[in-house]
Amino acid sequence: MIVCFYCFKVSNLDYPVVENIMKSIVKEKQNFERLELRKEDLLEMFKVNYKARKYLYLNLIVGTHV
Repeated sequence: MIVCFYCFKVSNLDYPVVENIMKSIVKEKQNFERLELRKEDLLEMFKVNYKARKYLYLNLIVGTHV
């Protein structure tokens, strides 16, 4: 599951929901892996998410790895 919290606004009312999601992830002992991708690959990965694409486009240098 890919969750992009910086892509939308979170209000104080949302914190209990987010906290429950995070607790369930911790309880499941899900593995987290660090991926290093080129900016072009990230833009392709998030091609349907306008806000994420805009963030990547404005904040990453072409040809760099993240």
